[in-house]
Amino acid sequence: MTDQNLVPYLCCRGAADAIAFYAKAFGAVERERIVQPDDGRVGHAAIEVEGAAIFLADEFPEIGFQAPVAGAGTAAMLHLAFSDIDAAFERATGAGARVLEPLGDRSHGERRGKVADPFGHVWILASRAAGDDAVSALWKLADFITPMALRVAATLRIADHVSAAEGESVDALAARAGVDAGALRRLLRFLSARGLFAESEDRFTLTPIAVPFLDTHPSGTRRWLDLEGFGGTMDLAFVDLLPTVKTGRPPKVVSTTSLPEPQAASFDALMEAQSIAQAPAIVAGFDWPDSGGHVVDMGGGTGTLLVALLRARPALRGSLVELPDTAARARTLIEKTGLAGRCAVTAGDFFTTPLPERADIYMLKFVLHGLDDEASMAVLHRCRDAGGSPKSRIVVLERSLGPGEDPAQFTAMDMRMLILGEGRERTLDEFAALARKAGLRLHAATALPAGPHLIELRHEVT
Repeated sequence: MTDQNLVPYLCCRGAADAIAFYAKAFGAVERERIVQPDDGRVGHAAIEVEGAAIFLADEFPEIGFQAPVAGAGTAAMLHLAFSDIDAAFERATGAGARVLEPLGDRSHGERRGKVADPFGHVWILASRAAGDDAVSALWKLADFITPMALRVAATLRIADHVSAAEGESVDALAARAGVDAGALRRLLRFLSARGLFAESEDRFTLTPIAVPFLDTHPSGTRRWLDLEGFGGTMDLAFVDLLPTVKTGRPPKVVSTTSLPEPQAASFDALMEAQSIAQAPAIVAGFDWPDSGGHVVDMGGGTGTLLVALLRARPALRGSLVELPDTAARARTLIEKTGLAGRCAVTAGDFFTTPLPERADIYMLKFVLHGLDDEASMAVLHRCRDAGGSPKSRIVVLERSLGPGEDPAQFTAMDMRMLILGEGRERTLDEFAALARKAGLRLHAATALPAGPHLIELRHEVT
């Protein structure tokens, strides 16, 4: 959740209570919380105070992660700056923070005081120096080392090796990973300084924040960051951002239709994991046809979403249109799930392959954002013509931006589409304009909790 080079990581005996206290005392905003399913401990949480990220978790004595004892001293103090230090100090003490040093002006120009929280941590609350914020924030945004170090660790499965090694030496870890021991030690120390690992006598262990880096973690984080997979290929394309911005086109277009097989398989696997996570919200978020209905999934990957939809609607029929290699993977999944009798697979492309006709719905999930306006209109025209009736609808599943929504993820994906060279993200107004050019109208748009908007397009009534 942060691009800080150094993030404090607090061990709290009662992390949930600590999060509530920091919200009351410092105005902290909770950004993330991961609870251990076996014992209910907070394995990792992230809060934000005055723009600064702080990580915290419950005690994990089994890995040496233990909280300080309140009133018995602490190994480190946290310096937290506020724009209104007097109000901040009053708020903290009013919430129950114990004053160790009263608020006052210091000879070096800082106004500060010192308090202890009920969980054993000591905080220096201080005024913010004028001009520091902008420079600090800019350098945090400019960091390039940390993103690459994370991706190298993900590619080499370092978290898995550390987890399996049970305190082995760096030399042994390097042998497991097939890398240079000296370089690995420096990488691990760099990431340890940023909270991912803990070092003790040249031995490294995982911290809670590194758990999502394990290959088996359901988030799929490691696979998205793998530099040898599709996610890494997409990220590495950003080295060409300068010529792209200068010319409006990247020097090399990265297209899913031209990926070599290992990366094509990686792309399919990433999209499949994404569909598994998003399918429940998509299935529940729309009035899909039931008895005798027919849904065509255009570019439906390995068929994960369509399978979920057919299982939820036993009387529904499905068709999937995909590129040949991915279509073969989809047939395998559909046959394995026993749905081959209700679901046909067509190998081909969106522009030349005959589409199934007279379907109730033509579904396009994360298809249009990979295409420019001209190609997008061509696909919409083909779906409209294949439907052949005003009753036929087109369901577009894409990230979009409605009133009051956070633009962060939307603009990040838009930059990816810029550097890949073919598509773009679109606002709801832009989707409406695109639909009109294709002889359609935007009937409804719903932001789903899983991430994308579900945008329903219908035939324009003339």
